[in-house]
Amino acid sequence: MNQSSNWKSKLILTGTLAGAVFGFATAYMMARDAEKSGGELNLTSGDLMKAAPGVIAIMRTLTALGK
Repeated sequence: MNQSSNWKSKLILTGTLAGAVFGFATAYMMARDAEKSGGELNLTSGDLMKAAPGVIAIMRTLTALGK
């Protein structure tokens, strides 16, 4: 493996692990909040569409850090 692909592999692995950690933390907090309110989580596609611009903005910000 040459030096060029080595940093790419490390970056992809780090990004994958960070995404898994943040995804787990988000799911845990959503489940905890649902339990506190005494019910199940009622997540609709509309809720996901509302969150999408924020997720995209975070991804753009993180991408810009590498420039």
